Amino acid sequence: MTKAFLTSVDLKQNQILNAAWQNLAAAPTSPAPVAGQAYYDTVQLCAFVYNGTTWQPCDASKSTTFPTSANTGFAAGVLNTLLTGLSTASSAVITAASSVLVALGQLQAQLTGEVSRATAAEALKAPIASPTFTGTVTIPDGALVGTGGTALATGSGLLQATGTGTGSQQFEAQNLSNGTSASTDFIATTNDGTDTANYVDLGINSSTNNDSTFTVAGTHDAYLYAQSSNLAIGTATAGKNLVLFAGGTLAANVVATVSSSGINGAAIGATTPSTGVFT
Repeated sequence: MTKAFLTSVDLKQNQILNAAWQNLAAAPTSPAPVAGQAYYDTVQLCAFVYNGTTWQPCDASKSTTFPTSANTGFAAGVLNTLLTGLSTASSAVITAASSVLVALGQLQAQLTGEVSRATAAEALKAPIASPTFTGTVTIPDGALVGTGGTALATGSGLLQATGTGTGSQQFEAQNLSNGTSASTDFIATTNDGTDTANYVDLGINSSTNNDSTFTVAGTHDAYLYAQSSNLAIGTATAGKNLVLFAGGTLAANVVATVSSSGINGAAIGATTPSTGVFT
């Protein structure tokens, strides 16, 4: 049984042989510790001495901020431990042989490296607002751009764009050059086509265009033509006509109507536009 000493015991500088410090899982708190009091911590496996303010380990490698309250437990002491000596110089793979401090440094170095690589990769991407693309931009068959609609089946279209505007939905191209050979064109080319053969061209000339090799259209004039092939223009549904108009966009500006019966129109010589049919 234990025996309480109510006064100090003076051993006259004699040794205490085969003695063991009090074994505790946490620092004693009751009664309040006094300077010089010691105990052996069975969790940290180290002896601690109270310096009048905090419990200090006899082993320098142990936590110097071990809690003074048994209620806070060992975990709180670990959480408050400073990472003195942490190095992020190495990003080597963490192994079972790595100490906790070394492993934390390696992990931080790896994370920093990944952030740097991600930042560099992000810098190579076009921004969401006003992107500028370089090189070859590849779009999969049937790509859908916009809102609403259903993507075309693979192989049916290179690019599909949809929208929900209440007015005109437009694909617009504008050549800002006012050069004498400048124009804006939409080109469709055959599988064996080139820049000079086997294509169809829909375009409009610049404000100063005077290309001597293409005088069928002048400045600001639009055109549609086929190069190296026939050009078919018409309607593919029975009862639907090809309507030619000039000078305006009203019904009164229709100058000829091409139907399956022939051509009807005053502008090409019919005496009565509604009845003049030419075949």
